[in-house]
Amino acid sequence: MMLTIDSASPRAGETVSVSADPAECSIDEQWAGEVIVRTSDGDTRTGSRLEIGATTVSVDLPSGLTGPALMMLAPDQDCEQTRAPGDCHYPYVEIQIRP
Repeated sequence: MMLTIDSASPRAGETVSVSADPAECSIDEQWAGEVIVRTSDGDTRTGSRLEIGATTVSVDLPSGLTGPALMMLAPDQDCEQTRAPGDCHYPYVEIQIRP
C-alpha cells in the first residue's frame, strides 16, 4: 500500500486529501494511525488519522513547514512487533510544501 495526495505541491497551512492507494485498500487494524509530515528536521504530527475502514482523510498541513517532505502513515501498531524489522514499510507520498 502507498498513499496519494490531491496536490503534490500544496501550500503550508493548506488542507489536502490523503488517500490509501490502490483505492480498494481500506485501512485495517494493522494500518490505522496518524498521518504525519516527515521533513529533514524531523516528524510533525497533523492530528489527522486514517481509521479502520477509511480510504481518505483531510489533513491540515502545518503552517511552519516548507520544502521537500513525506506525508507518511504512522500506524498505531508497531510494525516491528508484528513482522520482521526488515519488512517494515510505512505508506508515504513525496510532496513539496510551498510557502
